[in-house]
Amino acid sequence: MVSERSLYPQIINHFSEKYDILEEVHTQNEDVFYRKRIDILLKKKRRNETIAIEVKLTDWTKALKQAILNSSYSDYSYVALPYDISEKIDKIIFVNSGIGLLGVYKGTLKYMVKAKKSIPIRRLINNGHVSKVQRPRSQNRK
Repeated sequence: MVSERSLYPQIINHFSEKYDILEEVHTQNEDVFYRKRIDILLKKKRRNETIAIEVKLTDWTKALKQAILNSSYSDYSYVALPYDISEKIDKIIFVNSGIGLLGVYKGTLKYMVKAKKSIPIRRLINNGHVSKVQRPRSQNRK
């Protein structure tokens, strides 16, 4: 059975040179009545810039809703889907929401829509709002 995590290595490989990578980051926010998990959180190595990526295999509407929430915690927010799914979606929905769309295909990553810079309410890494990282990158499959 194919899982969302099967897309992680291709996404991580694309960003690993310029970003520090955290997987399955759980947010904790006293001001909100929910906890949230961000699939992949990237922090630029030489700048204070973050990218949140929500990974799904098919349910792009659910991914978009989650990515919109992720934009509260990151400078840029993306949805990553298999390329064949991402190319069928009406891109204007992503453009209008400011959320980026990535298509994952055979070891490559294609920007279908570039994300707009958001104004994060909280900076997870710098303000101590990361409560748990389930699998440090060093312990994941390579």
